[in-house]
Amino acid sequence: MEFEELLQKLAFTRPPLKITPQNTALILIDMQKLATGDFLVHHAVNAEVDEAEAREALKDFDLRMNKAVANACTILEACRQKNIRPIHIHIQAYTADGADTGRLHKTVGFRVPPGSEWAEPIEATKPLPGEAILTKSCSSTFIGTVLNQVLRNLDLDEVIIVGFYTDQCITIAARDAADLGYDTLVVEDAVMALRPENHESALEQIRNVYVRYCSTSELVEKIMSL
Repeated sequence: MEFEELLQKLAFTRPPLKITPQNTALILIDMQKLATGDFLVHHAVNAEVDEAEAREALKDFDLRMNKAVANACTILEACRQKNIRPIHIHIQAYTADGADTGRLHKTVGFRVPPGSEWAEPIEATKPLPGEAILTKSCSSTFIGTVLNQVLRNLDLDEVIIVGFYTDQCITIAARDAADLGYDTLVVEDAVMALRPENHESALEQIRNVYVRYCSTSELVEKIMSL
């Protein structure tokens, strides 16, 4: 027997998530302009890269980004229709100069001052009035915000995760959520990474260990059946 075959036989399959409006939240992570190709083009131009060349290099990235955003939007609309509460997690400093940015982000020069263009939400998944928006200045959603407290206060114990990037803030949030006792679902085609291989590798590490997983179509069908 090969090692991979053995692992497949030992693999644990989680039962489906019991999604209801009373116990579930949709967590949208970093669905902001800072995650888009325009942000990368902006930095490329600052690094003296020709803008046209940068945009050409980002064609595949933009396609993958647009697909993930469209899927997240579809899920968000279904959740709103069925009264599943969305919680938006945004990266943004509290101070005008970004001095309070987490040390890791600060080390690599990643600061997002309040009110800046890149802090703005992606239009398709823009929060509606009354929806929770939690701000973080580091990678971890649970360390950087009061999300755990908010979920506990709302008596929610199941979370659906969409957003950016798969191998960074998404998997960090998924692992933290699982360790904190939340049943966690990552929608595989409503998250993405800079590189496709990073996306696949990150998902492979958390599937059926930390999280359940599904596609947008599978999730929306389940939500709309409620």
